[in-house]
Amino acid sequence: MFFTSCETEDSTDVNQDRIYAYYELFYSADQDVTFARASFRFGGITGTLLELTSPAYVKFNDNYMTYKPALAYYEASFPGLVAEGDFTYYDLDSNIFVNHAVMHAIDLEETLDTIVRGHVYELSFTGDSLRWNEIATAFINSSLGTDLQTFLQSELLSKSIIMPSERTLSMTQGVNTVYVKRNYTNQVEEATTVGAEIHSIWQSHSRQVYVDVE
Repeated sequence: MFFTSCETEDSTDVNQDRIYAYYELFYSADQDVTFARASFRFGGITGTLLELTSPAYVKFNDNYMTYKPALAYYEASFPGLVAEGDFTYYDLDSNIFVNHAVMHAIDLEETLDTIVRGHVYELSFTGDSLRWNEIATAFINSSLGTDLQTFLQSELLSKSIIMPSERTLSMTQGVNTVYVKRNYTNQVEEATTVGAEIHSIWQSHSRQVYVDVE
């Protein structure tokens, strides 16, 4: 998740060793596109957003990432799945920080069991069971798009996400759309003294599931 703001500064105005980097490798199965993204802040994750001043740059593998002013982050996109790669950040003090990101797959079966309102529902996903530094999130919404709900799972070795009975009770009857995201926190290999984060996020295909009353 990127925190955006209209308030940005140029990276030339700050101590380079106080720049916090947030990297994200994101794959959308529905679009079959991979996005590499990076944002920079002064002092930490909640600090002032920064736009890199030339000759500073950030790239993913051999591709320089383009700054998106409206979103205050850098991005490069690639057709299909890019399962892993290196983020390279070069700052104004000629320091180079290289960090590796790896994707972990997740998806849903094409046909899902009916959700009965007021009953616990276990949504199983495909792919490896969760590691200690991963979170799987299910997103479900009615055809009207008016009642989006999210469900989290972070328990080690899990291969499903539980939807409690009190939550299914509030779901809209009929066809709903559901998909899951897998967020893996990669190990930071190189960073400034204020640190960095590296996330790999795989978003599954969207599926349809029917919500019924008992």
